[in-house]
Amino acid sequence: MTEASAPAELQLDPRLTDPDAARHVARMLQQSAGQLPGPIAGVDALRKRTRKTRAPDAAGIRTVDVSVPTREGGRPGRLYVPTEGSSGSVLFLHGGGWMNGDLEMNDALCRDLAVASGATLLSLDYRLAPEHPFPAAIDDSADALRWMAAGADGRLDEGPLAVAGHSAGGNLAAVIAQQSRDGVLPAITHQLLLCPVLDHDVDRPSYLENAAGLPLTRDDMIWYWQLYLPSVEKRSHPDASPLRNKNLRGLAPATIVVAEADPLCDEGVEYARLLDEQGVDVRLLQQPGVPHLFLNFPDMPSKSAAIAFAGAALRPAP
Repeated sequence: MTEASAPAELQLDPRLTDPDAARHVARMLQQSAGQLPGPIAGVDALRKRTRKTRAPDAAGIRTVDVSVPTREGGRPGRLYVPTEGSSGSVLFLHGGGWMNGDLEMNDALCRDLAVASGATLLSLDYRLAPEHPFPAAIDDSADALRWMAAGADGRLDEGPLAVAGHSAGGNLAAVIAQQSRDGVLPAITHQLLLCPVLDHDVDRPSYLENAAGLPLTRDDMIWYWQLYLPSVEKRSHPDASPLRNKNLRGLAPATIVVAEADPLCDEGVEYARLLDEQGVDVRLLQQPGVPHLFLNFPDMPSKSAAIAFAGAALRPAP
């Protein structure tokens, strides 16, 4: 191999103290060199280049695609059913900044969680902004939870019902948990928030420390908020920024996973603190040296630890 054809040396980000995550991000940045950032490329271009294909079913999990009835018609959904029996059901809401993603966005993560928890997951393909801005995704999620609580047309057995979400989906899951506490939605036994968006403030220290050069940037989040909820004043409503709900008492127990090198890290840690102060049972895992999206990375110890932590939280108490 000539010097000219030798692969470029990976440039590891010092913020990523997890070596596996650092190498993966460096390879991601090499492969995406020359691509316009999402806010410049635009919605259609970002959706096209991030589209994923469905993975084949793996040992231990059976998947079934379904239509979830909502007030705006049927929405695609996918059940992840443990083949050795299920212990409870979980509504899962994918990430993607409220404007990107579908059933494939977190397909691998859903499989991992179903195996780790022994629960049946329903992943929902909720409506996306900007075509369907706030609160469309919340409405779809609420209708999906009601359908699950009613048995999902005979597809679900009786048992604990929980909500979970990744990134923007974590925002939706937190909102659904608050509406459940308020009696607007069926009761849930747990909320699992994975690297969640919980507030619209983009000037927290973790935003400034991790503003650029990582899988999620500060500019990305500013753009996502603009598409999802253009009114800055309305972003302080708890249905948009659940961290700003002054009354958190009585919420379902929570498990929160945050990535240390993530603009969203501080709001996840703060939400855990507020929940604890108001008497909510909460478990927090702050995974060191990894960025946002690390739960979508290939298998590595940090990801496995977080999946095990999350899966254990969704297992009903013996």
